[in-house]
Amino acid sequence: MKRAISLLLTSAMILSLVGCSKTEETKKKKKKTKKTTSTEITETEEPETETDVPTDTDETDPTQGPKIPADLTLHHDLQVLEFNHNIVRNDYAEMTDKFQYEMFWVCSHCDQYQLATPGYDNLASFLDDLAAEMKGDSDSYYEQYLSQFDGYIDTATEDDVWNYTDHYRHNQLSIFRADEKVLSFYRTITTRDGGYHSDYEYYNLDPNTGKELELGDIVTDFNAFADAVEEYETTHFYAYTPSGLFITMADHLRKGELDQLEFCVNQNCILIFMEYEDSVGDISEYVCYVSALAHTDCIDPEYFIHTPENYTLTPDSANEIYWDFDEDGNIDKFVIDYDENYTTGYVTDYNIEISINGEAYAVGDYHEDSEGCYELGDIFLMSVNGEYRLYIEGYVDDPTNPYFLFNMNGKSFDYIGYLDQIDWYPYDPGNVGIRIRGEILGTGSYNKPSTLCTGNGLPLTIDSFYHKTGVGLTTKKMQLGLFTEDGQPTGESITVPAGTPVRLEGIDTDKGLAYFTTLHRDASQNESFQMVLTVDPDYEYYDVKFDGEGNFQLFKGSHYYD
Repeated sequence: MKRAISLLLTSAMILSLVGCSKTEETKKKKKKTKKTTSTEITETEEPETETDVPTDTDETDPTQGPKIPADLTLHHDLQVLEFNHNIVRNDYAEMTDKFQYEMFWVCSHCDQYQLATPGYDNLASFLDDLAAEMKGDSDSYYEQYLSQFDGYIDTATEDDVWNYTDHYRHNQLSIFRADEKVLSFYRTITTRDGGYHSDYEYYNLDPNTGKELELGDIVTDFNAFADAVEEYETTHFYAYTPSGLFITMADHLRKGELDQLEFCVNQNCILIFMEYEDSVGDISEYVCYVSALAHTDCIDPEYFIHTPENYTLTPDSANEIYWDFDEDGNIDKFVIDYDENYTTGYVTDYNIEISINGEAYAVGDYHEDSEGCYELGDIFLMSVNGEYRLYIEGYVDDPTNPYFLFNMNGKSFDYIGYLDQIDWYPYDPGNVGIRIRGEILGTGSYNKPSTLCTGNGLPLTIDSFYHKTGVGLTTKKMQLGLFTEDGQPTGESITVPAGTPVRLEGIDTDKGLAYFTTLHRDASQNESFQMVLTVDPDYEYYDVKFDGEGNFQLFKGSHYYD
């Protein structure tokens, strides 16, 4: 099932062009002022080394999760689907002397996912058709923007130039789950053409047939499922959720009005999406995370009790995870909560509290690294080689946010350290993107291909090529040598005139090269070139040089943030 949903976006969408943090309603979590769970946590002098989860034989104990049926146990028997991922980019920019910022830019970017796992021909065909449709949409809008480019410059305002571009079209796929059981993702179509708006399409596919799954394939009792959704009206953890949202969702479910809702699934939750108008008339897209194994009376657990070897769990809308952590046949209840610390009236840190089945777990001291964190964001609990690792995002005043890592160790979560921002949803811990801030052709972020399947859970880079997009104008004529695919000089060269718009494709840290493409109205005239990259070790990717000259001396028109 798919349906396009429009909503107005804030100026944060422009920041996403340069890799800044996401602020859409469907992903951002912030604790309500009133706490939903309060748990006293005491530090133990010598944490136990076993990883047993506390259990309670009294099935009426409210701190214990529901008992999993005897014939349903967790099976780690699924293969993660693999993809070849590419981004097709169309860009063009020109100088303008009308404003302080000298570059005006139009563009369209489009995700392309090609299934790399053999044996799923129908699914591969579905994804190929979707990729072709997305590319056609992206190319069509770009050609429209390009044909009207001169008129855009004539009518542009200072704000248009500050926002990089008055016109762009992006097609992006965001995957929640990809294994032999389910492929679940949504497509975001973002347009700026005098205003901001996004359309969303939701896809849930059976990889074995390539056919779309309906909510009724997973939910077995819609009335009971509606009750489960409505319960989050009083228990939800989100500060920005309007009153009555979950009641409205539940009403649609009871009435069979499924065309008013959309859904996706991850490893442990059903995600129900709905467009909703709040009390002041703003329309946004909201989501309810429903724990699947807490509601086996109305949800088919077969879609959730099968996992890959390594997988990711997320809290539901009450900030709880229901899972059989020690695989003893009982569903355990994991609760995470936090208190805000204030300095001169502003939140500057958080005290995190964790309990399992009502028993408080000690949390390692992370405050030295989290000072200045004014909000907590995404929470991921990953199972890697049978061990549980907790990643908590902290919002800071920077284009990328840190994640704080805690490893489960007996009755405590030991603090390991922090890492750079995890890029979107890490459904496969062995293949994630890690975003680090970079200043080449504009403030943004590099995407480092990484694995979290390491000894302590900190990321290990698995590819030396880091993607980063950015557009700028050359300040002078450059005669540049070309390189082979393995980074060796070819002896050939390219001349790039002053004022040429160029796009950064990324950098290769092993080869020590940055990769660029010249941009022309006729894209067939675009040329690729490389420049030798030098990084100041004290500033990492804040201070870089190309062929011995500084980033800011060679390119102009790009935007930078403090």
